[in-house]
Amino acid sequence: MQIPPHMQRIPGALTTAQHLSMTTLEAMMCEIWSQELGLSSIENDANFFDLGSKSVTVRSVQVHLQQRLQCLLPIALFYKYPTIKSLTFYLLHEID
Repeated sequence: MQIPPHMQRIPGALTTAQHLSMTTLEAMMCEIWSQELGLSSIENDANFFDLGSKSVTVRSVQVHLQQRLQCLLPIALFYKYPTIKSLTFYLLHEID
């Protein structure tokens, strides 16, 4: 799935995510995904969809992360980066 160029980065968005460590952001995402999937824990390299995530779950996680990080996250990011590790790396290193 290709993300349109205008959605690949969030221009000018100095988000909360950029001020967190990789470990802190991964822990936050593990907590949110675990709650949404009804799991006691989740590994940072587990694929969301292999764990049973559906589009409604992804949307719920998107809303929670946007609230916690105070930024907009295109839904396509969760499909392009389907693990906590890959999504965290993107958020920390690719957002302008």
